[in-house]
Amino acid sequence: MSADQFPVGNVPFGVISTPNEPFRLRPATRIRDTAIDLSALSALGAFSHVRGYVSSAFEAAKSLNDFAALSPGVRRAVRERIQEMADVLNHPTPMRAPFYHSPLGYYGNSRNIVVSGSPVYRFAGVTAGQFQADGPAQSGASKKFDFELELGVYLARPSRIGQRIKLDEVDDYVFGFVLLNDWSARDIQSSESAGPTGPFLGKSGCVTVSPWIVTLDALAPARLPRQMAPHLPFVDYLSEPADDSPPCIDIRCSASLRPSGAGKAFRACGTEYRQTYWTHRQLVAHQTRNGSAVGTGDLLGTGTMSMFESDDFGRCCLAERTYNGTKAMDVGNGLTRAWLEDGDEVNLQGWVHDAKTGERLFGFGDCRGVVVPFPE
Repeated sequence: MSADQFPVGNVPFGVISTPNEPFRLRPATRIRDTAIDLSALSALGAFSHVRGYVSSAFEAAKSLNDFAALSPGVRRAVRERIQEMADVLNHPTPMRAPFYHSPLGYYGNSRNIVVSGSPVYRFAGVTAGQFQADGPAQSGASKKFDFELELGVYLARPSRIGQRIKLDEVDDYVFGFVLLNDWSARDIQSSESAGPTGPFLGKSGCVTVSPWIVTLDALAPARLPRQMAPHLPFVDYLSEPADDSPPCIDIRCSASLRPSGAGKAFRACGTEYRQTYWTHRQLVAHQTRNGSAVGTGDLLGTGTMSMFESDDFGRCCLAERTYNGTKAMDVGNGLTRAWLEDGDEVNLQGWVHDAKTGERLFGFGDCRGVVVPFPE
């Protein structure tokens, strides 16, 4: 993981352990190649002068939930305090569709969210005939296993049942962003979606995320006005307000595929988050439109960030890139892929760019997973 993705202008948040204490989890940040134990810093009084900070946010905490639940102003002050200390130590240079009316989505199981580097077991389920009445269905391990290049949005504050979060309130509920790979079994997904419900086992087996959460404060220099004109008028609650915080963010992402046994990875696709149809604010507003509550630590995926108006490289999953497996992709070394095979590695990367200059500021680190056989 390259150190230049984590300058002092980034200050992401994650959870670490050490080889000598592998089961002792604690909140951390990262500056270049160094992970910094925030529980230890807090115990030393590093944040004692931050108004509103409570020591339990880091000390004895095993997750980021308590920190994420603090107000945006307190989180911002903690981040700035970390930057001050890093500046003293390192002296770095700070860097600053029928889906057109509303987003489509589904709930997933948070227990199946894993961090980059974790193995990804090939999904299994009903691969064909889920709803056919004239013969038996087929079940087994998926033969059409796929990745999706997405971003994930971690929420900081809870809402209550019956509360609708408005667009201009959303940023107060957001903690930050990660890279997200929503692994998918397309044959199982297709079989399940033939009926009146939608994907279940085809999507719920595993989601991989990058380990460091990049905050909205860090992303401030990358915010810019909406880039894609709506194809149809937005419904009223999804119409972006004219405020001081532009809705889009210049994050440029890519996915590489390293075939099993190959030494070199192939750059499979690339995209720009600023070109997506729905912003993170619209996703949260839609999620809570019916009064559904959200909680600290909830994770929302953006959906596959494909740019269909570019070329095949802008199609950010194999189902789209290979036209549902009918046009295998050349991945080098005489190999092709229509779908992922056991031993294949997929790695997502994302870089934040300055909205005014286009300069690359910092990254998210790796979001990596290797497909392993379904355990019979």
